[in-house]
Amino acid sequence: MDHHDATLLKDIGLGIVFAAIASHAARLLKQPLILGYVLGGVALGGQLGFGLIKDPASVQLISEIGLIFLLFIIGLEIDLRELAKMGRSMLILGVVQFLGCVALGLAFFKPFGFAVGGGDSISYTSRSRSR
Repeated sequence: MDHHDATLLKDIGLGIVFAAIASHAARLLKQPLILGYVLGGVALGGQLGFGLIKDPASVQLISEIGLIFLLFIIGLEIDLRELAKMGRSMLILGVVQFLGCVALGLAFFKPFGFAVGGGDSISYTSRSRSR
């Protein structure tokens, strides 16, 4: 095991410990657990926190793992029967919310010079096809 692997394991361990402590504090303060998880992550970081995790690759990997766990927990909480009972009105509301958020996002970023499809993903796919 090289130094990077040991550092990553230490960083993940610190993330678990800080998330547990902060979520316990959130529970005592009658706040959502997700707030505790986020504050635990912020406390580890170098910008606002104690600076215990310095490697950007570790921060990115831990955040991706955290997002995967969060989505998994949300998936466990969804009751499909309740969702089906909500029916057509929830489906329409969901589509309207999605389209509204897309429109707001486009309207917000357009003055900053961002455009739809302006990323480098198109050039990447064309380069990968020419190989």
